[in-house]
Amino acid sequence: MLEKLPFDELDRFKEETKQSEAKLYEATKARVKNYRLIFISLGILFLILAWVIYNKSAIWFSTFAKPAVDFLAFALALAAFTLAAFLRYETETVRALYHHSAERLKAKYRIKKAALSQNHELPAQDLIRQRIALWGKFAHAKEKLKKLEMETLELMKQISRSDLELKEKEKLYNLALLEMKESFLPVLKEYEG
Repeated sequence: MLEKLPFDELDRFKEETKQSEAKLYEATKARVKNYRLIFISLGILFLILAWVIYNKSAIWFSTFAKPAVDFLAFALALAAFTLAAFLRYETETVRALYHHSAERLKAKYRIKKAALSQNHELPAQDLIRQRIALWGKFAHAKEKLKKLEMETLELMKQISRSDLELKEKEKLYNLALLEMKESFLPVLKEYEG
């Protein structure tokens, strides 16, 4: 009779891994906060630069360049503040997950393309046809991933607009991200197969 071996630590590790996967939203939140801080800092830096340039007296040969440089510094400050204002945790998480999956898909495409190039026995026309077919499958899989990303982004917008509390929204964000990740897997497996 087989006795059950104690795998408590392994089970606990698996449970912790599942819980960490369920918190994709929280993992990206800190990174987006850092991006916001960087863009706000750049905006302040460019505003200070624009103010310093504006208050400096121009010498005769820089009279035409001073307004242009001042405007450029002010425009860069405005762009940095705008980027900081439009960074959203949920959309950045969706985009990061999409780009990770797209990179995985592209890596598989490169491997298949290299394997196809190794086949020197094929005539050139057959090789070209197979490369075109391989590119078509890659483009189709990437299009499926993009469609799933757009659907998830739309779902995230709907969750954001809802009247739920922040904790409930974050829970729904995590569930939507897990659903997106699960829907990406069949597309990747289909292409890899």
